[in-house]
Amino acid sequence: AGTLSWDTSTYLTSSNGLLATGATTGATSQSQVFTNGVTLSNMTLGSVLFAGTAGAVSQDNTNLFWNDTDNRLGIGTAIPAQTLDVVGSIAIPATINSTSGVIYKGATRFIHNFALAGTDGNNTFVGLSAGNFTMTGSTGAGGSYNTGIGYNTLLVNTTGYSNTAIGVQALTANTTGFYNVANGYQALYLNTGGSYNTANGVFALYSNLTGTYNTADGASALKNSTGHFNTAVGNAAGQSIISGDSNTFIGSNAGYNASQLTAVSNSMALGNGAYTTASNQVVIGNTSITQTLLNGSVGIGTAAPLGKLAVKGTQFTTTWNNTTGLYIDSGGVTAANGSYGVGIDFGVLGASDRKKAAIVPVQDSADSDNLGLAFFTAQDGTGANPVVEYMRISSGGNVGIGLASPASHLQIGGNISASAWTTT
Repeated sequence: AGTLSWDTSTYLTSSNGLLATGATTGATSQSQVFTNGVTLSNMTLGSVLFAGTAGAVSQDNTNLFWNDTDNRLGIGTAIPAQTLDVVGSIAIPATINSTSGVIYKGATRFIHNFALAGTDGNNTFVGLSAGNFTMTGSTGAGGSYNTGIGYNTLLVNTTGYSNTAIGVQALTANTTGFYNVANGYQALYLNTGGSYNTANGVFALYSNLTGTYNTADGASALKNSTGHFNTAVGNAAGQSIISGDSNTFIGSNAGYNASQLTAVSNSMALGNGAYTTASNQVVIGNTSITQTLLNGSVGIGTAAPLGKLAVKGTQFTTTWNNTTGLYIDSGGVTAANGSYGVGIDFGVLGASDRKKAAIVPVQDSADSDNLGLAFFTAQDGTGANPVVEYMRISSGGNVGIGLASPASHLQIGGNISASAWTTT
């Protein structure tokens, strides 16, 4: 039922498309009551009517159509496939507050580009609770040029600018930080004012607060780090460090070990499971590595090595704890009278499979501080035979040839041949 008003010269007839049932008498009345409704017989089922030219009741099913069977509205189409089907563009205004230019899912903001008036703007937020409507900043880049895609991305950002957060809760705590990139679930999650950071992977740089210029590429890479200028590439790389700057960890679990120094700077660990135990330290490979192969010449302390291995140090001193050049550590050998330490081995010429000479430190008393040198050479031409000690310099400075315990400055265990002999 309803009330229909028309001009006094208009009559209800089938010719003008109006058919009334249950109408009261007086067809020329300006206000006619219909008890059984009004049927517009010239209209198509599903038409959404509007006032056309001169106020005429009109329909345009190609651009506006209601599918009453499936409860679907089509804009730009007469065959809507969804509850709302739009063929064409949708324009919404710029977001200036929570009630203008926002697309919601239920009661929660979902898509908007909020920025304060007077700032550069150019923000994009997509995801439940992404961004906010409370950013600060009054002019320029403050609170501008941010992109947040995912639930709670850049949730409390204030003046932070030029940040990119992709993934659930990426950069969720950021307030003033800028030029950060966070890709992954809770990447740079706790960051507040840190800037110029790049985090790729779930939990990457999770705990960083104000650290700057860090790069973490891998799940949980640098997860607990709060320092600056750190680089970690690989799953859990650098996860054990908490503070310190300018570290590099490359490889799965590099820098993730109970023995990794947590407060470390300027260290580098390369390889799966490699870790550093001091600042200014470089470690290549984990403890399971048995070979490290390097091509070319290696210079230690020099940029111009003259041989395959060149070590440049400082002048030798007699101080017991001052090592200035090549140092061979026998700390892994059990100390005992007569025990050999770690030596320098020499291979046979023309092959790489046989040791035929060596210079080795040897403890020559019960005191481990008494260390001499033993010289080994090949005993015969049989390749499988071991080398033999033929000369020793004792800890007291005595030289023995053919003797292991020389009692004088020079003691020879055997015959002497000489072309001349001079005594003084």
